[in-house]
Amino acid sequence: MTDHAITQSMLGNADTCLRGFQYGLQRPAWVKQVGGADRAVGTAFHAALASYYEQRIDNPSALPDVAKMIAEGCRIFEVSTTIDLYDNTPIDQFKWSDRVPDIAAAFELIERMVTSYINEDWWLGLEHTILAVEINEHFTDPQSGRTFKLGADLVSSIGTTIRLTDHKTAGKAWPQGKESPRKQNQSALYTWAARRRWPEFATVEFAFDIIMFPGARTPVRFERRITTPTPAHEQAVVGKALDLMNLYETIVVGQGRDLPANPASTLCNPKWCDYWDGCPHGAALDHDSPLVIGYRLAPPITDRAITTVAATPDEGEELGGDHPSVVELRKAYGALGARQKAWVDMKRTEALHAHADFHLLPSKDCPRYTERRIATMSGVVALAAAEADDDDTVRTIVRFVSLDDAAEWPTVPAGAACGMLGAEEAILFRATCRAFVGGMLAFDFSGEHPALVEVGA
Repeated sequence: MTDHAITQSMLGNADTCLRGFQYGLQRPAWVKQVGGADRAVGTAFHAALASYYEQRIDNPSALPDVAKMIAEGCRIFEVSTTIDLYDNTPIDQFKWSDRVPDIAAAFELIERMVTSYINEDWWLGLEHTILAVEINEHFTDPQSGRTFKLGADLVSSIGTTIRLTDHKTAGKAWPQGKESPRKQNQSALYTWAARRRWPEFATVEFAFDIIMFPGARTPVRFERRITTPTPAHEQAVVGKALDLMNLYETIVVGQGRDLPANPASTLCNPKWCDYWDGCPHGAALDHDSPLVIGYRLAPPITDRAITTVAATPDEGEELGGDHPSVVELRKAYGALGARQKAWVDMKRTEALHAHADFHLLPSKDCPRYTERRIATMSGVVALAAAEADDDDTVRTIVRFVSLDDAAEWPTVPAGAACGMLGAEEAILFRATCRAFVGGMLAFDFSGEHPALVEVGA
């Protein structure tokens, strides 16, 4: 049995094309991560809303600050040009669009959408209790033994009802009935998971909050569609997920064959398919591609320079989302200013390219909170919070805790250097960063390399 966590996007890929579903699980070496401006605006809008609703968890009476929300959205848009924040992988190519031809147009869209969301009272009022924001948890179903993801942009409650909300951005209004559990997998899969996460609520509902991009002559529009899947809907989607995983493991893993593609789909084109360049039903049919070998594809040659790690870092123990270290880090990261967050995110980008990710956001390579990830991120955040967000400082501290001169090699980015630390070293890295910003350690430049020494020693 494979250890892939079952998600609604995985089921959506299968609905469109079984070969795309297969590639999504395998992530072939030839796949290029392509980012798009429209999608990045949607990610930025999500982040702007999240920055407000996160305040409501600790301060239920907090009111929206539109300017701060817009600033956070614009910051996340810039990050999204280099990292795909949906699955937290580096972007190989970023594409602008007719709607969003440049960063100025993106910022204008973000400002209009966030402003309309607040001023038109589309936000959830203070009568709603915010339980979680950007939840991304994994759990094992004891009946099937499969791992499932519980995901939602926003989890709120009012009375005995709990609501999972997904913020959608769209170019036009949704067709009638698109929110029905018969028409999509998302609501039924995640209400099923939510019943297990919050059994104390009598009713579990799912809301699609759809905000539509404005046009040259049309304003920002919004629609909230609420659906309440029944247990029958939920079991149908869960059964579908189990069948798909069994199909993949039987055909692809067990027999070494491929699942069929769906070239008749309107989404089978280079604009919408992430696997077009390498799929034998995609670009290979447009010309005599030298990459085609039988029915398989050889990985394309790339000249992109990527810093790699010789060995996978030791992750240490797995931590839950409510672990004190995770809660503390979430608050510290949220308290950073926009510039400090941007620096932290850039260090994370460098670590991603080195396949040694660290962040509050799970990634494909490390989908759960671990001692290494949380300790490394905590150290970097501590430096940023103290205005010590300097690459040379990071390198010196990494060299101090690891005794490895490679931390100061110019070919190893600072983010990759701290991402290479194992769990025990990462814990020491966090402690050293805190001691440095607390004035207990200082730099000594008398030797061949900058060194850390105790103040007063």
